[in-house]
Amino acid sequence: MFLQKTKNGRNDLHLYIFTIIAVVFGYIIGQIPFTIALFKVGQDNGMETSEILEYASDNDLAAIGMNLNLQLALLLLTFASAFFVLWLCIRKLHRKSIVDVSTGRLKWDWNRIKFGFAVWFGLLLLGEIVGYVMDPDNYEWQFELQHFIPLVLITVILLPIQTTFEEVFTRGYLLQGFSMIFKNRWVPLLLTALFFGALHMANPEVSEYGTSIMFFNYAGTGFLLAAIALMDDGLEIPIGMHAANNIFGSLFVTFDDSALLTNAIFSLKEINIESTTIATVVFSVAFFFICKWKYNWSDWSKLYAKVDFSDAPYIQE
Repeated sequence: MFLQKTKNGRNDLHLYIFTIIAVVFGYIIGQIPFTIALFKVGQDNGMETSEILEYASDNDLAAIGMNLNLQLALLLLTFASAFFVLWLCIRKLHRKSIVDVSTGRLKWDWNRIKFGFAVWFGLLLLGEIVGYVMDPDNYEWQFELQHFIPLVLITVILLPIQTTFEEVFTRGYLLQGFSMIFKNRWVPLLLTALFFGALHMANPEVSEYGTSIMFFNYAGTGFLLAAIALMDDGLEIPIGMHAANNIFGSLFVTFDDSALLTNAIFSLKEINIESTTIATVVFSVAFFFICKWKYNWSDWSKLYAKVDFSDAPYIQE
């Protein structure tokens, strides 16, 4: 039903092309407040434009003197801008609702979102506990209440907007769009996974740990989330999992080259990317089968079967 709801509204190819371009522009426009603040902080600290650009290109915004909480808030606003443009295009151009492109149910199942959040958060917490027991010296305590309280507010309010936008855009809008073109499930599954990997190639972790292994991490996560969306007929579990992943990284454990460099409680001194990748794969498989058990997934053809739109009902929401 999730993919069949693609038939709702208008689905001309030029509308998809226009929407994708518009979302990119929405993201760029959303970066304007961040860019203005970045240059103002740098100039207030006596830096030339060339110096600011150099530090910004190296993702070393702390050297410019920008407050980490302000940095996070302004960066997350870029996703809010892109999400607004996406919603506007879905609503006004495609004549659909966010529900149409995100779940096969009549409305979001919040219990599924909570379940995805709780299980993935628990797995991450378990992993960090094991990591701390094995190598406590790698964890640096950096908790400061005056920085942590605003971080919590920014994280809880703005970060779910970023993660939900990525889910709705990639595993919702694009997955459905590709299913209309290819009339099957496995091609959209692979394409959105690869797109999700490519989407994160500008992250600072890539230059630090290597393109191949980081692309595997990002694309692998994209594959997992798309597979769950197809098996569960909606994005609720991926939305919860994605939010848990980024909220945990923002509030509890960060590291120098993280895309979410924050005033978290702990900072890791070193990252063994190979071990981290193995742990991610193990946790991802565990997460998938926990969800499979919880929601009784049994039809594996949802990952590869053809999609028949001929008898798809039109639902006006």
